[in-house]
Parts: sequence; C-alpha cells; structure tokens
Amino acid sequence: MPFYNFSEQSKKANLRLQFFDKSLKKDKLLRGEYEKVKLSYLQGTIKNDLIATGFSSVFLVSDRVVNIFESNQISGWKLFDVFSDDLDLSNYYGFGVVGNSGPIINELSIQTVLNNNNAIKKPFLAYQGLFIDTNTWDGSNIFCPRGTSYIFITSTVKNLLEKHRITNVDFLDTSKVINYNLPITL
Repeated sequence: MPFYNFSEQSKKANLRLQFFDKSLKKDKLLRGEYEKVKLSYLQGTIKNDLIATGFSSVFLVSDRVVNIFESNQISGWKLFDVFSDDLDLSNYYGFGVVGNSGPIINELSIQTVLNNNNAIKKPFLAYQGLFIDTNTWDGSNIFCPRGTSYIFITSTVKNLLEKHRITNVDFLDTSKVINYNLPITL
C-alpha cells in the first residue's frame, strides 16, 4: 500500500505562524495534546487551507479540511483550538495526529549519495524511502511512525485533498522521501 508524506509548501508568501508560548513541546503539539494554543505572526500574507507553524509537521487546518475529513470519515487525526492577537483564526484549528505505526525500518531504505548544495559541502549517504512494517500500523488514514514527526497519509487522503484543491499541501510518496535525519557523511 502506498503512503505519502504530508507537508506544506514552503513559500515565503504563505502565512506562517509561531507558537507564543515557547515552552510548548513539539511532540505534544503534533499529537494534539493541548486544548487551546496561542500563535503569533511569523511571515507571509497568504492564508491557505494549511498554515505552517514554527515547528515542522505541526500545522493549522481550515474548516474546509475539517469538513472534508469528517464527511469522508478520515481517521487518525484530532483538532485543538488556536487563537492569535494578530490574526483572525476563527476558521482554523490546530491539527493533531493520533494514528500511529511502528518505527521506520531503515534497513528497507535504499542508501544513495546526495550532493547537497546547501550547508553541507561534501556528498553524503542518506536513506531514500521511509518504510514501516504495515503489521504495526493501526490502519488510520493519517498517522505518524513511532519516534518520528513524519505525517503519513493514505492515497484516500491524498486524493481527497487534491480533488478539493486544498491549498499549501505537498505530498511525496514515502518511497521517494530522503530521510535527512540519518545522513552518513563520506
């Protein structure tokens, strides 16, 4: 079964917020373990259906996304309330992921040499492909493999988001994802 990594499109014009309370924990935000969270403006002006925050994989979603997920009985997610003194967020919610699976199995990934044009000057080995043992997956449409902040979605979710033209979402087949958490410098 194909899975897709769910993320946002990193464009400067897109609205991006940050959490006001710096003591909030990323893993608790990702799992939706807070009831109500305050955010403040960070950059951009375009309000999309998916709004990025100062933490990767922690997003706000619009009413449109919520309605699509609820009407199609998509599983593995929950919401938490958000507010801001800077912006009207009345049509947005914090997006938590409660679906889960066992850890990513690095031994199933293909090692590949990457030439990084950014901060790392030397080529390095990295794992291509994020794979799980599907026997450890709880069957949710949206889930995080244990020990990661990757958000995996099923093709059902991907197709719904594309069909409804949800803005600021990005999908990549998990067999193509480079796991930058595991590079081995040459």
